[in-house]
Amino acid sequence: MMIAAREMAWGQKPIDAWWLCFTAERDNSTIQKQLWRPNNGEHETQEISLNNGRTWIPYESKAVITLSKKGDKVYFRAGSGGNITASMPGGYITIDYLGIFRMTGKIAASGNVMSLIDGEKPVTTIPSSYCFQSLFEDCTALTTPPELPVTELTEYCYYRMFEGCTSLTRPPVLPATTSAEGCYANMFYNCTSLTKAPELPATILTKNCYAGMFNGCASLTQAPELPATTLVPTCYNQMFGMSSASQTATPINRIVAHFDSFIGEARTTMGTYAWVNGITTPGTFVCHGELGNNETIKRGNSYCPTSWTVENFKQELTLDKPGVYIFNEVTTNTATLPQSVKADILIIGGGGAGANPGLMYDYGAGGGGAG
Repeated sequence: MMIAAREMAWGQKPIDAWWLCFTAERDNSTIQKQLWRPNNGEHETQEISLNNGRTWIPYESKAVITLSKKGDKVYFRAGSGGNITASMPGGYITIDYLGIFRMTGKIAASGNVMSLIDGEKPVTTIPSSYCFQSLFEDCTALTTPPELPVTELTEYCYYRMFEGCTSLTRPPVLPATTSAEGCYANMFYNCTSLTKAPELPATILTKNCYAGMFNGCASLTQAPELPATTLVPTCYNQMFGMSSASQTATPINRIVAHFDSFIGEARTTMGTYAWVNGITTPGTFVCHGELGNNETIKRGNSYCPTSWTVENFKQELTLDKPGVYIFNEVTTNTATLPQSVKADILIIGGGGAGANPGLMYDYGAGGGGAG
């Protein structure tokens, strides 16, 4: 079945702009979706609109939609009753069962991907694990992603979602502050044109949550900041490092990590197994002093890149009672000294017995003077 977008009226303002939308950036671009249809009788239903959301027609699996002119649009939304998943029903993993898009030409996505689940209203809950697995895998025509606004994730919900999208230059916003097992695993694997990483605000990690996420992103130079303070097994495994000899390593040159220790010794117990494998670009690793400094930090494909410079976070020390304070961190650290403080001695710097004590402040009972 062929559907030509130009057969419908154009130029009208959309009734509601929240549905998942695809816009041609090149004449005669095409898009189709394979609807998942497992053997248990359940199946995916989708509707499309070719006139800016004013009327909707049922969509048949694999029907090719031709966007004849640059700027032509097609909207997708779930049919009556909604869908339990947009990609993979539980237990079915073969390509014949996956609900996936295929594209040619050059196409920009916009709108809320959750319209594939419920077409009547923007739902805020992902209804199943693997819900959007491989949804756009190998869509080399895709240039921009849709919105992924949900903040509560399910297991492997975005697994391989944009894998192989070689024209994708920017990521969607990922607002979730907690993760789920495998939620972002291989999400941007081999997205070779991706130049910017999304912020990763999640502070609670889970197994495989970011595994392989940016593996093979040949244009990405700066990693997202990693705010989580505690690693779990496999959370960052192969996150940036190449997984095969034929792959191009992600050429990042800076990692800011807030965890205070590496964990595990084997692939299944480490949190950072091969996460920088193959990265040879000069760079900087920013971390807490507990993880090590330029001389003491663990180095290698599963730790800090071998040739990178290490910087420790600068910390602020507030003195709230009299006493002797030794702040044994890097000498660039600073201290905040309220006027009410009546401390005897503050030493910034140090480094152990016999080391240069650094900068000393002597605060006597009557006020302050530097010595």
